Amino acid sequence: MNEIRHGIPRHDYFAILQPVYRRGGTDCAGIGRGIGQRHKLVNPYTKEEVIATLICRRTIYTSSAEFEALAYLLYGVDKDTLLEQLRTRYEGIVEELVEIWTFKKD
Repeated sequence: MNEIRHGIPRHDYFAILQPVYRRGGTDCAGIGRGIGQRHKLVNPYTKEEVIATLICRRTIYTSSAEFEALAYLLYGVDKDTLLEQLRTRYEGIVEELVEIWTFKKD
């Protein structure tokens, strides 16, 4: 089971943004990767854990209005602030792309 270090949302259904490490486009073949897999989310500050199932995974461009909206909706910050945090935390990410992973808590 993969572990993702991230704050734990209170809702049963939630989404988080994940970095992309290699360019591959947004073709339909890549959209379904990992659907149905269970992941353990661990809050790095409180060590709280939750098991969740991935129900949707989609690649988005960081220059898009959609990414700007998601940055505010999911994290309450503008996209440039969020991208700077991703660059700092994840070495070697592709800065033009992120993936939005949608989960359902088990």
